[in-house]
Amino acid sequence: MDDLASWASFRLAYLGKRHIFVRYRRGHISISDAKDVPLLLTIRNARAITYDQIIADSVAGGTSTTNWSAGTWHKITLSTNCTFTFTAPTGIANLTLYLTQGTGGQTATWPATVKWTGGAAPTLSTGAGQTDIISFKWDGTNYWGVLSPNFA
Repeated sequence: MDDLASWASFRLAYLGKRHIFVRYRRGHISISDAKDVPLLLTIRNARAITYDQIIADSVAGGTSTTNWSAGTWHKITLSTNCTFTFTAPTGIANLTLYLTQGTGGQTATWPATVKWTGGAAPTLSTGAGQTDIISFKWDGTNYWGVLSPNFA
């Protein structure tokens, strides 16, 4: 949305004899029933987040920060055991993390906000080059995780 003109207005729908307008200007989305009447709704500091790429994260000193607000798909190759830190997405989201073993046998330590099936973190694949796909559901408080192991 940021590449729109500084003030853009769109007719969203026709309801009886009323039109609904959606406007975007400098991070604010406004909804009104006419171009120059008081607003029905305003969303401030709105921003578009695109999720059309896989973001490559890295391990530094045995830690990695996954910034979910930058995108919902991340990948990382473990070259050492890793302690993860997550930066929450801007809203409720489905998230995917691709974990590939470098030389093999690396482990992960997860944030306390990650809740796993069965109540305990799963064991990652251990072979060099093996990839585990971890899906998370973020509910605004916790990451609910499920492991799909051993893709080669």
